[in-house]
Amino acid sequence: MPIKILQITHKPAYPGIDGGCLEMGKMASFYLNHPDFDLSTFTLSTHKHPFIQEEFEKAGFTPNKIETIEVNTKPTIWGGIKALLSGKSFNLSRFNSVKVRTKLSEILQKNEFDVIQFESIFSAQLWQTAKANSSAKLVLNAPNIEHELWEQYTRDSRGFKTLVFRYLAGKLKSEKIRIWKKMDAIFCITSQLEKSLASFVSLKTKVLPFFVNLWSDAEGVEIYAQNEILISSAFYISGALALLTTFLFKNRKNQFVANRLNMILNLFLLGFFVYRSLNLSGETLVSEKGIGMLIPVFSIVFLVLANKAIKKDEDLVKSVDRLR
Repeated sequence: MPIKILQITHKPAYPGIDGGCLEMGKMASFYLNHPDFDLSTFTLSTHKHPFIQEEFEKAGFTPNKIETIEVNTKPTIWGGIKALLSGKSFNLSRFNSVKVRTKLSEILQKNEFDVIQFESIFSAQLWQTAKANSSAKLVLNAPNIEHELWEQYTRDSRGFKTLVFRYLAGKLKSEKIRIWKKMDAIFCITSQLEKSLASFVSLKTKVLPFFVNLWSDAEGVEIYAQNEILISSAFYISGALALLTTFLFKNRKNQFVANRLNMILNLFLLGFFVYRSLNLSGETLVSEKGIGMLIPVFSIVFLVLANKAIKKDEDLVKSVDRLR
């Protein structure tokens, strides 16, 4: 049985008139031409990107696999005020409405899918509607980090525009993190996104030791990181290093070194936990291992992924310099 996928896009993938459309089109073409997948699509039709049925059929979609809805995404003063009062991202709110959520609910109630794939955070903000009407896995295809584009606009602007762009970038960033947490999987298309995601997950793992137990003693008392000064200090330092690394994106060498130091620190934690588990005889102190003992392992894996992405960027820059 082929895997049934619903691809949700905030603009039509066809025709490929910009980079975003081309990326979504390539992903759709892969699924359409693979016998193990059964692809349907739900796309928003906007004034800038109108839906054209013939373009989708030309790409290989059959009419019964296409769902669309027309949405007015033109920025308005009232829309901006509503977003400001609600504390939501103005950029995202233009692609989310009762009409869109109702249409998605109808599609999911009529059809069963194994995977719902969102093609950006603009469509991924519909995750609550998807989860309420389907048991499918939620996947985000993230071709770029939208808030960083607005941060670039902030650096290039002057005066009042700077304040507006900074606010929009901040809201997008907070929404991005909230949406990432709700996904079952994320596709990292760019190495910059891979670094950001790996650092984010690494930082997230530093909070877990204070909520999941490291071990239980012989009397059944659960021990957490805050109960051991040495361990809690190591986790705090590791978390601070992970946070620092996310702000060093302009200096790849420093990012790389900071992650290496973090790996060494996590190896120390891992060694300490192994020693505590194996060398305390008779289970006098450690009666049962907790999941918290595995956190350094996860951290090291994500830090290795982050450094791999950083090295990829550094090699790319060096190759460009050689061409010059």
